[in-house]
Amino acid sequence: MIRLIVAMVILILGVGFCLFHFKYRVVSLEGDLRVMEEIILEKKQNIRLLEAEWEHVTTPSRIQELCQKHLSVEALKASSYIHMSQIPFRDDDHILDLVQASLAPSEVKSLSSKTISMKSQVRTSSQSSLSFLP
Repeated sequence: MIRLIVAMVILILGVGFCLFHFKYRVVSLEGDLRVMEEIILEKKQNIRLLEAEWEHVTTPSRIQELCQKHLSVEALKASSYIHMSQIPFRDDDHILDLVQASLAPSEVKSLSSKTISMKSQVRTSSQSSLSFLP
């Protein structure tokens, strides 16, 4: 009988210690939770503030005003445009010579014919596609 009473007392003390430990652990975790919720609330407020600032900074009228103030950009005039035929094409013959020097003779012949046909296609397409310009 005494053994049963001692076992019950030890069991009750063990359960009491576990409840004490768990209760204070829960209280500690609730405190951490409150701290984290406050941090999250603060971060959300900062995000809302930053979004409002971004809306102000990216307002088109403000950007236009800053561009006029800090950049010397003018609107394009019709006289700024030229006809495609007035643009000088670079001379690809020098580049072609360098490529031909590094290729085998059979590859050079096929490359030359392809290059000549491509040049003629580019010149005819640029003239025909921009025929509406003066």
